[in-house]
Amino acid sequence: MFLLHPTHKKYIKLLRDRVKSGNPVIMTKKDRADFLKLFRTTKQRLPRHQGLYRITLNAIKRSPEDINSEEIFVVLDNRAISVIERTLAKAEWKSLGVTLQSAYLIPLLRALIKRMGRSKNGKSLL
Repeated sequence: MFLLHPTHKKYIKLLRDRVKSGNPVIMTKKDRADFLKLFRTTKQRLPRHQGLYRITLNAIKRSPEDINSEEIFVVLDNRAISVIERTLAKAEWKSLGVTLQSAYLIPLLRALIKRMGRSKNGKSLL
């Protein structure tokens, strides 16, 4: 399986690059609680994805010295990242139309509308 959504690809690449550098991402029990709270409070995809990325980025920025061994929930190594990648790929392919629409069609239409709104001399066409 492979990922279609550019943001998902970027997210997995960020995690894999971090692991390759020799510093796996350490998720704490608080990160897990934040993740569960996020998924209980919203059913919308965008806020869920943004929250997931925020939680992960906070974990990446956290220095290993700031983590007690009792706080560790999971260490994201290559195997864990593969599980995340497969889960994202299954979700993308399950709702293929929505994925293609949000990843490619809508950004293309936004760019075209933005371009139509400007003429060569900088004046608005609309």
